[in-house]
Amino acid sequence: MLTRSLYKLALSVTRENLRDDCELVNEHEQFISEENDELKRIREKKLTELKARRDMSKPVHVTDENFDETVKKHPLALIDFWADWCGPCRALAPTIEELHKEYAEKVFIGKLDVDKNPQTAERFQVFSIPTMVVTKDGKEVDRIVGCVPKKNIEALLKKYPTASNSDNYNSVLGNHRAFERRPAHSASRAGRRPAGLRIRCAPPRCSPAA
Repeated sequence: MLTRSLYKLALSVTRENLRDDCELVNEHEQFISEENDELKRIREKKLTELKARRDMSKPVHVTDENFDETVKKHPLALIDFWADWCGPCRALAPTIEELHKEYAEKVFIGKLDVDKNPQTAERFQVFSIPTMVVTKDGKEVDRIVGCVPKKNIEALLKKYPTASNSDNYNSVLGNHRAFERRPAHSASRAGRRPAGLRIRCAPPRCSPAA
């Protein structure tokens, strides 16, 4: 009788230990699962940040649909009006990318394809490309036309500090200056230009990286 009681007691203790062990294993597995989920979230976050950083390495392409919203969000912006068939536009592209990287925290640098977005090009009366339009608080304050050296574009941007300065802003608001650096001629591939616009392409006689 005593032996049976001891056996039952030992069996009960064993079952309790097994149950405790199972609960411990379940808790451990749950912890590992939560840890894996957390590691997965961290990995996804890092990948998202890396992708965003890679996307930010080049100028943003704006469109007719988001142009106004985009320039209004940034105190100072420079938009490069360009087209794929324009040789000077392609020659200027590396300079625009360099400016985007160097002025990322001060100036929004964007590109607008006049073929795909004729409404904005027509609204801003862009008839020669490349044309770089400078906007401050969403309104045009300056522009420069043609394939020009990098230092010319930098000089233009430095005229409009990003810090809030109402006196300086009022003095330049509405004063639209167009600097024609090179004579323009009609683009040879007229069939690819936006309907209703007679956009010219400046000859590629420039050194944009200078």
